[in-house]
Amino acid sequence: MAGKRTQSPQPPLRQWLMACGGTVEGELGLGGTEDHIVRVLRSIPSMERIRIEQVASGRNHTLILSESGQVYSCGSNSHGQLGRPEVGVRKPEIITTLYQHKIVQVACGEQHSMALSEAGQVFVWGANNNGQLGDPEAKDAENRGHPRIVKKLGSSAVQIASGSNHCLALANNGTVFAWGSNQCGQLGLGTAGNYVSTPQDVLSLQGVPLSQIVCGGQHSMVLSKSGTLLVWGSNRHGQLGLGDTVDRASPAVVKPLRQHGLKYISAGEEHSAVLTADGGVFTFGSGTYGQLGHGCKADQPTPRKIMDLMGTIVTQIATGRCHTICYAPGPGRIYTFGLGGSGQLGIPALPSSVATPTQLPGKWIQALEVKLIRPTDPTRRNSNEVGADWSQCLNDEFQEANKSMVASPIDAAGSSERSWNERINVEVDQIGERLALLPEKDPAEILKTEMLVFAIFAGGDRTFIISHEPRKYGVHASADYRVRPKRSQIRTINVDILETMPHLKRDESVPQATMDNLEGVLSSLACMNGSFLTDQDRHYDCSGYNHGVDTELALRAMKCLEDTKNSSLKEMIRSEFERLVASVYAMSQRPVDIEAMRIYVLIPMSFLFQKVPDFLETITNPFQRALLRLKSTASKIVSAWYSQYNEHVFGDFVRCLKNVIDHVLMYNRSDTISMELALKTLKQLNSINRSKLIVPFEEFYIEILSQHISIEKDYMEWQMSSPELRARQLFFCDYPFVFDAQAKTTILTVDAAIQKHTAIQQSMNQSLNPFAVVFRQQQVNPFLILKVDRDRLIEDSLRQLSMKDCADLRKPLKVIFDREDAVDEGGVRKEFFMLLIEKILSPDFGIFKVYSESNYMWFNPSFFNEDKQTIFLIGILCGLAIYNQTIIPLPFPLALYKKLLKEPVTFRDLEILSPQVAKNLKDLLNHKEDDIEEVYCLNFTIARDNYGLAEEVELKDGGSNISVNLKNRQEYVDLYVDWIFNKSCFEMFALFANGFYRVLKSEILSLFNANELMTLVAGKENYDWKDLQLHTGYKDEYNPDHPVIRMFWKVFHDLKQSEKKDFLRFVTGSDRIPLLGMGEIKMVVIPYRASTVHLPVAHTCTNTLELPKYESETVLKEKLITAISHHVGFGIR
Repeated sequence: MAGKRTQSPQPPLRQWLMACGGTVEGELGLGGTEDHIVRVLRSIPSMERIRIEQVASGRNHTLILSESGQVYSCGSNSHGQLGRPEVGVRKPEIITTLYQHKIVQVACGEQHSMALSEAGQVFVWGANNNGQLGDPEAKDAENRGHPRIVKKLGSSAVQIASGSNHCLALANNGTVFAWGSNQCGQLGLGTAGNYVSTPQDVLSLQGVPLSQIVCGGQHSMVLSKSGTLLVWGSNRHGQLGLGDTVDRASPAVVKPLRQHGLKYISAGEEHSAVLTADGGVFTFGSGTYGQLGHGCKADQPTPRKIMDLMGTIVTQIATGRCHTICYAPGPGRIYTFGLGGSGQLGIPALPSSVATPTQLPGKWIQALEVKLIRPTDPTRRNSNEVGADWSQCLNDEFQEANKSMVASPIDAAGSSERSWNERINVEVDQIGERLALLPEKDPAEILKTEMLVFAIFAGGDRTFIISHEPRKYGVHASADYRVRPKRSQIRTINVDILETMPHLKRDESVPQATMDNLEGVLSSLACMNGSFLTDQDRHYDCSGYNHGVDTELALRAMKCLEDTKNSSLKEMIRSEFERLVASVYAMSQRPVDIEAMRIYVLIPMSFLFQKVPDFLETITNPFQRALLRLKSTASKIVSAWYSQYNEHVFGDFVRCLKNVIDHVLMYNRSDTISMELALKTLKQLNSINRSKLIVPFEEFYIEILSQHISIEKDYMEWQMSSPELRARQLFFCDYPFVFDAQAKTTILTVDAAIQKHTAIQQSMNQSLNPFAVVFRQQQVNPFLILKVDRDRLIEDSLRQLSMKDCADLRKPLKVIFDREDAVDEGGVRKEFFMLLIEKILSPDFGIFKVYSESNYMWFNPSFFNEDKQTIFLIGILCGLAIYNQTIIPLPFPLALYKKLLKEPVTFRDLEILSPQVAKNLKDLLNHKEDDIEEVYCLNFTIARDNYGLAEEVELKDGGSNISVNLKNRQEYVDLYVDWIFNKSCFEMFALFANGFYRVLKSEILSLFNANELMTLVAGKENYDWKDLQLHTGYKDEYNPDHPVIRMFWKVFHDLKQSEKKDFLRFVTGSDRIPLLGMGEIKMVVIPYRASTVHLPVAHTCTNTLELPKYESETVLKEKLITAISHHVGFGIR
């Protein structure tokens, strides 16, 4: 016997099965009593020597299950529902046809019965007027007087449930089967109407890992492992809890209960009750007889907590036809309410119905009270960030709640389902064979005896209680319905067993336990979604922010599968995974709940998914199809889950998809389907990475792309194609994140050439215009020429650029400095930009505010409005710099380029711009005490310096009167960030952006991410001076081994970093590095024919250094430092 002790025995414990209620047909099993109504609990004498496991009762019959697995029945046998040939039985008798089977659960319908064996077989007998026998060969009106197996279910069931005329069964692979009456859609098959005599798979529940199934009269309910309640069927009185009275033919989520951590559910004929982790009870549905316990007799279509039980931890609930009972072990009380006309409430002095929980008489002793505490986090984020309505808001967020077991005197914190149930079993051990030694007790004296309530049951118009005498010493523990028996749960992956698999040899025989751990589990969506769940019930927080999967545990499992060498196991793993992925695709259009989607987290971690091209057609591609066909909000939720991957897992996902593209490019160019699937999935991952930066954006580059396709051709065809053609044809330009720096530079060069050529062609066409002689002013120069004075640089530039249209701005730029004779071959243009930047950054200029902590600058909200045109000019200059491939080191943060690309700016951007302010705000968010108003003294305002005068700006209407507190601090931080980057500079940024877009079209901008755009404008600072040396060219007698060259590089590498940057500016016109890196500079060193008394000379237009043949390092260093420290201008003034 389970839990049997071997130490010296304690005194034998007496156990009672007690009952009250209607017994017209002998349903209570009291034997020869002439009472049709029993209003006070009575012991069932014939059951006192039998240890009872469960009781189920229908309209007029009762089934009693013993712990040994035998089923007893009593009551009406009008339709054979007792499973025995007798017409009616008033005393429980064993069903002999089930004697050879160990039964673990029983259920009663109105006139039929069900039993579940330990082997997973489902037996049904009794009435078949609605197909409730589950046998398509049975005649409709033919009753069955003996149990028979439901063949279609085989040996896989772990739970059963019965309504008035319909049945449910939960298989060990997570499938729910339904059959019988379907008048109100109670089978969940999507339609209502005729009954169904063959068990049908409730497809809408596919993928949801369930922990419990129950039936009401004509409605059905199931509970997921993470506490989601799904309901369907009759809703005439609101018993589905959906807020209305409309029947449902398909499962629907009861949204208001998602946040309460449901652990157990029960259904009456037209009402429902649920039990939460913290011991609270919610009821809904028909309240005609007060069965909801709310103090009134009105229907309740939405779940409502029983207020009279607030503060009491309830661990057991049960519902009869129109009454409800609850048990609280702490105070040792049983509460009953609802219809009592047949005595089912067990309180004779009460009227025929009671609408509030009322204590059941009896000397019930206190028992161990286990608290499942769910602390809340007031800082939880807003669910709107990951998408709003999905399948009628099935993904409503609820408060973060970690559950821990707190018990005294026993620490139950680490208890598993098995260990807790074993503890319960121990408490009523020793009854069995020794109970027969005890004398019978007078039923009238029973309620005067101290008893421990072990379990409560209800059905029809009856109440049953299993109780026993308390121990003289030890812990008193009752059953806790919040903890589900392991036997009743669907199968899940056991990682401990998996970890034995890599040790099995290739041809070794596989242990049966290992086979059972995989076969039918790896291919089941529900089983996989129920595996690897986070401990302490943290998976109850299932939302866009918490998928509930222990990824470290899942990775361990996937590693074991990958390392398996056994041939038969490898084949099983392959076939099971292929079936699993096929199921994902079938479910992708209709996931009923967020828990069904955990599989999207698991599969990308599988080595089979990543093994390209071996499983490209059977696993990798089908999974991508499923992922890409998800509806909008479901897709956002999966994306939010992927954003929680660590760098390793996310990177493996990206690399797997890149491998697909590499394989197609190199070996199978005709496989455009695989190519397009991989590109679309990469696009989704890139979108995630752009906001989270989980891996470097370079991780998405396809390095071999330019070797296999023409980047120029792809871009030109993409530019000329219509939206309709782009939708039908694959263009890599639709996925620009795969382009590396070289490819994007190529595209930018091509686009600039096209635009410049177009502008020049227009100029040529105008010059050939016969009216051009008359209208000379219409002739346009093929270049954009700016003639400026160094002393009026900004004024001259602004005046001339303001007169140019978009076509002019896209011509090659040439700059002429007044009174200087240099011809602009690129070098003059570079210096022009550098001088402009120097003036823009001047504190006297005032457009931008420089943050000293980061040395980045941002728009100054106090800047005078009359200087708006200057901001527009700066936007144009940035665009011109990109178009003319000139680096201008404007110290804007990444936020500017994100805004130009219309990407959202986040708190991370504030950390970059102003680290100290961001730290202060983060401290505010992390403050744990509810004393923020006193400690921080903040309101919804921000202070700004307006040319020495302090100004207060409200972050929202009335913000100066709104204090920042624990509840609104996240809103304050969000508004603070929004003000800095958006509201404070709205008009200024719009002017800057308009100038920028005037040069660069949005299509070309869409090819770049914010980091790349920033590098194009301002260059990089990750200097690799060795790389500069490696890519330097030489002319005439100079070469890498020439003594002067060797001396030059020795001197150069000994310079300070600042001096090296000055040298870079001296030679190239900028101290920043291009997008392609140091090697792209391609400096050329040639001999300087003049005397060695001269300084080195640089030609920035060609990045050329003329180096005299100095005779010593000392002289070379002196001349070089002098040259780089005093260079300015071109030619002679």
